[in-house]
Amino acid sequence: MSGNSDFFSRAPDYLLAVARGQVPGAYPINGFGRHTSAGAVSNQIIWPDGTFVIPPSAGVQMAIVSTSANDAAAGTGIRQVEVHYLDASLNPQFEIVTLNGLTPVNTVATDIRFVQDVHGHTTGALKLSAGIIAMTNGGNTYGYIPAGTLRSASSARMVPKGKRMFVVDLAAGASSGTAAAAVQIELVATQHDTRLYTNDGLFFPQGMTALQDTTAALRVTVPGPFMENAVVAMRGTTDKAATLAGTWFGWVEDAR
Repeated sequence: MSGNSDFFSRAPDYLLAVARGQVPGAYPINGFGRHTSAGAVSNQIIWPDGTFVIPPSAGVQMAIVSTSANDAAAGTGIRQVEVHYLDASLNPQFEIVTLNGLTPVNTVATDIRFVQDVHGHTTGALKLSAGIIAMTNGGNTYGYIPAGTLRSASSARMVPKGKRMFVVDLAAGASSGTAAAAVQIELVATQHDTRLYTNDGLFFPQGMTALQDTTAALRVTVPGPFMENAVVAMRGTTDKAATLAGTWFGWVEDAR
């Protein structure tokens, strides 16, 4: 108990040092997710698309395509996207891809294990995506920028090689207008205790809040570590059409 008390008395100083880059091997991380449902959904990972699929452990090459011809090299929408991903060895990588509108463009990388984020890198006059931009392989969507936005709104992140991750602050929100949807939002992970279920695509609840047209801020007072290869996300269940929002903040540090 004294060890935990001592840590939390020093936690603000430690987190500020992480943010300033003063802790070797440590850096801030967060997930920002939004999902709009047309009706009731259960256990929906909070990200812009529907079914959430984790790529195979060997990684894959992905094709990036828009539903609008204006997301292209000379278009008014997003011209280039930057993909932040973990490779098959779980090392962080990035790649910049020039879009070609309705024609898919393959990534150079053929070992994308997990898409951490994808966002506009250069744009035309709109300064936003003209259409839906998707990263796909074999019929599965792994990255998704909604139309009229600049980045993927996915709450899911994977812990890189040689790291462990801590989540300390969360914000969960539900908006349904006059429908008054009853919503439950959970923090979930493909880790339970010290076992990983990433390759099985199994997400275990870590905590939950219930909402109805409101937002709740939550703090994890004892942030248990998530290990290398674990995927952490937020997911929601609603009995009516609603927009679900899930955001979390934490940090990554060297495993030891």
